[in-house]
Amino acid sequence: MTTRWSSYVLAIAFAVGINAQVGAAEAASADAAADVRPIDKLCKWGLLPGESARNSIYLGMWSYHLWGDSDYRTNNQLIGGVYRGCYAGTFVNSNDDRTTSVGWQRDFYTRTRQDLRLDVGYRVGIMHGYDEFSIGNTKLFPLLQFYADVAYKQVGVQFTWVGQAATAGFLIRFP
Repeated sequence: MTTRWSSYVLAIAFAVGINAQVGAAEAASADAAADVRPIDKLCKWGLLPGESARNSIYLGMWSYHLWGDSDYRTNNQLIGGVYRGCYAGTFVNSNDDRTTSVGWQRDFYTRTRQDLRLDVGYRVGIMHGYDEFSIGNTKLFPLLQFYADVAYKQVGVQFTWVGQAATAGFLIRFP
């Protein structure tokens, strides 16, 4: 019951953050710099370097643990996305517990060649759902994850690395 409640709280916090960004963006549209997102203005202060990640939906995730127990789950059933540089997602972690994560996603390297695009970046946020890594008894812990997206037109694959796990999953881009 606590896990479900905490997941709802994280989802609401994400929705409120997106709503605040959308409202701020609409207010800024009267300005000459309306094409600059509020999160990008914040990041110019050096808090989160890079550009807001492109809007995407993430489906499926398979993991490989670089060391440790070989009995970990490898199909993690991710569903998530990024919108205007904010991400949210939920998956079944390697210990078979439902995990939810929210935060910011930034690209620091991008290359394109015709319809092929590579984005390399990071996520920084908070996760809920791992007992062994939690801060106190909260099941919450900070996240810093690195990724590389390889996409052809609007469809692609995302590769990530965090801690002892490397993952891969599908992505779909949208405007």
